Amino acid sequence: MDVSNSIQKQAGASFRLLNGTPDYLTFEEIKKDPENLQIVSRSIRDWISLGRTASLKRMSFIIHQDSSYYEEMKNILLQRNFEYFSSKVMVYRDLPDCKAEELKYEWHNLEEESVLTEEGYKDLWGNCMSGSENARSTLSMEEHLRSVKLELGPYWRKSCYAVYENNKPLGIAIPHIEPGTSDEGRLFYFGLVPEERGKGKSAGIHRDSLVLLHRLGAAFYVGSTDQANHGMQKVFLNNDCRITSLIESYYYYFS
Repeated sequence: MDVSNSIQKQAGASFRLLNGTPDYLTFEEIKKDPENLQIVSRSIRDWISLGRTASLKRMSFIIHQDSSYYEEMKNILLQRNFEYFSSKVMVYRDLPDCKAEELKYEWHNLEEESVLTEEGYKDLWGNCMSGSENARSTLSMEEHLRSVKLELGPYWRKSCYAVYENNKPLGIAIPHIEPGTSDEGRLFYFGLVPEERGKGKSAGIHRDSLVLLHRLGAAFYVGSTDQANHGMQKVFLNNDCRITSLIESYYYYFS
């Protein structure tokens, strides 16, 4: 049972619904609007019921931490047994100046099966997550990759990139156009393997990722990282991204 369409109608334009069914549904608050509080208060009980009927594993909310109604929104979620998961900073950057740039590093995606296999990609992704300053994920690597397939659709392999230097893998990036938009560029994931961190490569690899986004047709980039991940925040600033908001995520587990 796909409940995303009926829930999206109730949520209206206030929330973007990230559809990872049957594993999860995520409500991403788009604009800071006090009306969002009323929508959630009025509908959250029904949404949880629909999620349970659809055998979801998890439902999550991403809300603005710097809104005037943040405390009230947070309390509604906590009262419905949502659990706090993480706090992040959101950033924004226009991409027109990336048009003529060449890639600094070597990149391959999952369409190049002679270079990169699905199993190899999951292993590399898992290594990139090891020791990260971001909040620890609750998903298995199989579930992470399934999330990419569900959210990005039939051409997901084109977005799953690994980055190399002298044939040695440095990390991964998953650039894509945000579903439901025509030109909003995002990175589903970005990370380096532990042994390549702290060597001054992160900013260049992230810059390459922005070039890849522009080549996909993105006019601008929206990114995020944990508030505790000061290294990634520095990368954002080095690549001329500006902080636009602070957000928090809350999870409801159905089992």
